[in-house]
Amino acid sequence: MTEQATATELPDTATQKIINELNEIVILNDTAVNNESASTDAPKRAIDDDTTTELRERATSQRQRGIDEINKRHAGVVSVIKTVTINERVVGSAFVRFFPAIERGLAFINDRGDIFMGKNEAALIKESILAQFKNLDDKVTAQLKDLDLQLKVHSANEDFMTPQYSAPASEHDVQVRTRTALDLINIIAKQDKVVTALQVLAWNGQVENATIDAQEWEIKKDLRGLSMFIGRSLRGMQKKGPVAPKAKKAPKKPTATTPAPVVIVTEEAVA
Repeated sequence: MTEQATATELPDTATQKIINELNEIVILNDTAVNNESASTDAPKRAIDDDTTTELRERATSQRQRGIDEINKRHAGVVSVIKTVTINERVVGSAFVRFFPAIERGLAFINDRGDIFMGKNEAALIKESILAQFKNLDDKVTAQLKDLDLQLKVHSANEDFMTPQYSAPASEHDVQVRTRTALDLINIIAKQDKVVTALQVLAWNGQVENATIDAQEWEIKKDLRGLSMFIGRSLRGMQKKGPVAPKAKKAPKKPTATTPAPVVIVTEEAVA
């Protein structure tokens, strides 16, 4: 990772631009996670019709904002354009709601974290994020391995059916600026495969719809949890402000000395 200049070593306008970007990402993250239906302790709960309508409208607004963010392009940065195709509606919805805020947060922490937290604390935050991503990947990979085994066993039945999707629920070209964000896309793709496998098993009478509902809720909960963790890190940076650089010691002034007397030797003296 290249050395990052502290904000106070940058021109005032550049410093303010960085702070404004941080504030914008914090708002984006707060908007993505601000939905009561994603924070409950169970997949289902009893709510009245007005609350249901309000939550649906809020989720629709969050998805649209996420799509707007996905369609943005950030110039002057190294990145890859990744086509993300998701078959399942709930997974696709969670992707457009949470991924844009996570991706922007990751990019900011990666590029600007040192400015607000210092090198050591920024490194700890990055390590913690990577650990959470690994835990989620390990969990989803294990789920997918178990479901693949179940599909292999039940597909031997003569009346086994494999339903297909007429079109993906979500398909977007995404600008990805960090390898960590690319890893998250791969995790979400696995989550989509998990729900797809459950749908196939449900068609063949091997799992109940409640199992699918629980898995979909878990996916939303996991992505929201990642977004919230990154949001807390960003708000911590926002609260601290740019780290002031260490004061540079003033150069020592040369010590004044009495000049040695100048002896002038004349020709007469030599003679």
